[in-house]
Amino acid sequence: MSIFSQVSEKVWETLGLCLIHNINFGEETISDLILLEIERNNPGYIRTFQTSKADEKNKGTDWEWWIGDISSGWARYAVQAKKIDKKGKNYNALAHKVGKAKKYQHDILKQYCVANNAIGLYAFYNFHMANPQSHHWHCTQNYDDKRLGVTITPIKNVISSINTKGSRNFNSLHSHKDTLPLHCLLECLSAPNGNVDDRSFKTHKHFDVPRKHAGKDISEILEGIINNPNLRNELYDNDVGLPAKILVIDTKRK
Repeated sequence: MSIFSQVSEKVWETLGLCLIHNINFGEETISDLILLEIERNNPGYIRTFQTSKADEKNKGTDWEWWIGDISSGWARYAVQAKKIDKKGKNYNALAHKVGKAKKYQHDILKQYCVANNAIGLYAFYNFHMANPQSHHWHCTQNYDDKRLGVTITPIKNVISSINTKGSRNFNSLHSHKDTLPLHCLLECLSAPNGNVDDRSFKTHKHFDVPRKHAGKDISEILEGIINNPNLRNELYDNDVGLPAKILVIDTKRK
């Protein structure tokens, strides 16, 4: 089982326990839990980074994921996280507005993506009391409800749900065929010629973004940026802020 599958199961189980014991976990707490789970089971091909608390006001998005390797380059994803409500039905903060200008988070995410040449995704943190059905599972691997603990979807699906009454819920957002379990990013979409059915890659090919920065060790660059803010303009547009948390997944070392 991949680390992304482990993380998804951990989120599913944790949110289930929160429901039973009436404990509220916010998105940031769950994201911290994911980082901890990755570090605890560190597979060696993933590096994790957190930007400084001093940069809190400059945060541009919740997550940034770099997937690839030095020789072929890196796919860059900017990710906004949203947690399902305690009843396991709705994403109540999906149309959340932030800042003095009261901008939608999806508009901020789009701005970040354009400025930094990234693909925008939403990550949903899930637990579903009614047990999700197989039609919520758009992966060619065997169905496993716990691996729906973290799912991903393109921004367009979120915007559609915001603009459609009664659509900001688990069932509606997971009816889209491009809403996928998190592990698909690592197992299905990055290895079309591996032992995963090729149809998954072809169906969701828009996730396989053009790779950039070939010949560069992104982990080394990011480490320098974290330690020296003056280096940020190598990867980040100063006008749109930084990600709160960063993962670098080296598929050659996997």
